[in-house]
Amino acid sequence: MPTMPALAPLYPAPPYEYRGSHLVVALGESDVPANVLPSGLDRPASRTCTVVFAEYPDTTIGPYREVVVLTAALWHGVDGMFCPLIYVDSDAALCAGREVWGFPKKLADIELSEDGGTVRGRLARAGEDLIVLEGNAAQIADPSLATALGALPIYNHKLIPATNGKETDVDCLTEVRLDVLGHQAWTGTGALRSSGEAAFVLGDAIDVQLVRAIVDSVLPLGERIE
Repeated sequence: MPTMPALAPLYPAPPYEYRGSHLVVALGESDVPANVLPSGLDRPASRTCTVVFAEYPDTTIGPYREVVVLTAALWHGVDGMFCPLIYVDSDAALCAGREVWGFPKKLADIELSEDGGTVRGRLARAGEDLIVLEGNAAQIADPSLATALGALPIYNHKLIPATNGKETDVDCLTEVRLDVLGHQAWTGTGALRSSGEAAFVLGDAIDVQLVRAIVDSVLPLGERIE
């Protein structure tokens, strides 16, 4: 099993299954700084950015919450989404995401509430609110809208430093395509406020379209692309 520690592995080998996940997806536009994208990825004309608040009650690596920040990106002309920021509240999810796919995960405090169509999400780290999402998503939508969330590849910059702290053992781009099955979906609008490192990517505040969904999904093996 390619993981650490070898004596008592923290996570199983992928793929990972997710059942009955609750997602609140915020879709907006932001002038993401050019240096957010790593070498090998190009900026498309699209200014689309996506923030996903997720609650995973039943997964291969146990229950956890997650906040994902994605921005539009191109790899050799292929549309996808690059992940510059991602946060979880589980050490197994953090280490698996970093070590297998290269997701730049950090531990954080994550809150997600859904009261009817009213939604509120809060991401905090080291006592600072990095992202606060508020809105309403009560309009019933076709569940295939949620399935479409997995249509684009997600690109990551997998970076592992060498033991001398000056060089890298791994420095590459990876790609993974989620397999998402939507069961229920609702749409609406909201507002996203950011600070700190999240504001660097997203800006201080943006209006967003919301998709609230209940889905099953599979996170498969990724692929090194460059």
